Amino acid sequence: MDSTRELERVPVMRFGPWVRARRRERDLTQEALAALSGVNQGKISDIERGLDVIDRDVVRAIGAALGDEAGAIAVWMPAPVSVPTLPHDEDEKAIVEALRSLRPGDRKMAIKLVRTFAER
Repeated sequence: MDSTRELERVPVMRFGPWVRARRRERDLTQEALAALSGVNQGKISDIERGLDVIDRDVVRAIGAALGDEAGAIAVWMPAPVSVPTLPHDEDEKAIVEALRSLRPGDRKMAIKLVRTFAER
C-alpha cells in the first residue's frame, strides 16, 4: 500500500471508534445504521474497524444517520497542523529571545505589555 493511502487511513482510525460508540449509544445494529445512512453494512463494519478509506459524503451520511453530522466531520477531519512563524528581523528575534528567557508568569506580563503598545 502506498504512503498516500496510509495517510488517508489515519482519519478512519479515529472515525471508526466514534461511529461504533455513537451507534451503540443509540442501540443501533450495523444493519440499522446501514439502512438509515444508505451506506453498505460491510463498509460500516470496515469503517468501525479502521479498515476502509472513506470520503466526506460517507462521513456526512453516517453522521446524519447518527444525529451528529458536524461531530462526524470533526472527528474524521485531520487535525490542523500549526506552522510556527519565525521572527522576520533582528528586532523580532531579540523580542522572542527575551520572552523565552523570562519565567512563565513574567512572560505573560511582558506579552500583555507588548500587546498594549501594539494597540496604540
